Amino acid sequence: MERVTFKFGDKYAVKCTDVNENTYYDKNCKNAESYYQGKAIDKLAHYEDLEEKGLLIELPCKVGDTVYAIVNKKIIEDVADRIEINHLCKKISTAKHSWLCNFDNVFLTKEEAEQALAERKKNEK
Repeated sequence: MERVTFKFGDKYAVKCTDVNENTYYDKNCKNAESYYQGKAIDKLAHYEDLEEKGLLIELPCKVGDTVYAIVNKKIIEDVADRIEINHLCKKISTAKHSWLCNFDNVFLTKEEAEQALAERKKNEK
């Protein structure tokens, strides 16, 4: 993702031109030479720093979520009880199944799983 924060003195800032004026308008921030600063910008900068270092990952679900997976061309429903990430793989496990899928095989809704299965069947032809 493109970084939106930048170092501005000893703090972080965001250019006003990077802020959607329809979402937030500040009469003191009218041109590209003006900047937003504050706790929210500092927090965003922290997450951008982690992302650049490869230390931030978006998980497809949380432990306890109902998940749907495609296994042997069938949709399986279960509850995630463990998420593992190591140097070999990304894995979501349930009480009944363990999927080595790089998260590409796990869905949060049955509809998403059905669409993916239909797409895979279409690509097989």
